Amino acid sequence: MKKAPEVISFGPKGNFSGRLFGGNLQTFHDLTCESDSFNLENTILFLEEEGLSSDWYERFFENMKRKLVFKKIKALIFARPTKDFLEAENNERTLETLLNEISKEYNLPILANIDCGHTKPLLTFPLGIKVEVDTKKKEIYFKEQAVE
Repeated sequence: MKKAPEVISFGPKGNFSGRLFGGNLQTFHDLTCESDSFNLENTILFLEEEGLSSDWYERFFENMKRKLVFKKIKALIFARPTKDFLEAENNERTLETLLNEISKEYNLPILANIDCGHTKPLLTFPLGIKVEVDTKKKEIYFKEQAVE
């Protein structure tokens, strides 16, 4: 059995709480760039994507910066992409590099390589509930039940 990559933590170390919101990166990007109807204040943003080139990740992130997404959220959870995109041999701008840059620019706590989204094994995240992200222990705690 192939072992999943280790969870990576960027930015401030500690516990960060908020309502979980998000989904697929491209869909989230399209919805937020076309509308201001989402209240992202104090949310823990969860994003997943099956695997893109670093150039595509960078385009999506730059547009999210223009929409002030990273200034509004409390933390970011980024799923482990399920497909490896073959980058150009000299490309040093990986997804990890881009997430680290975002974390530094916005002093934003980020957990990456989380097994959710399209991964196997798959952890389903119930959007809308309160979660806590521990970037020191690299853990996520669901603080409410999704269904009663």
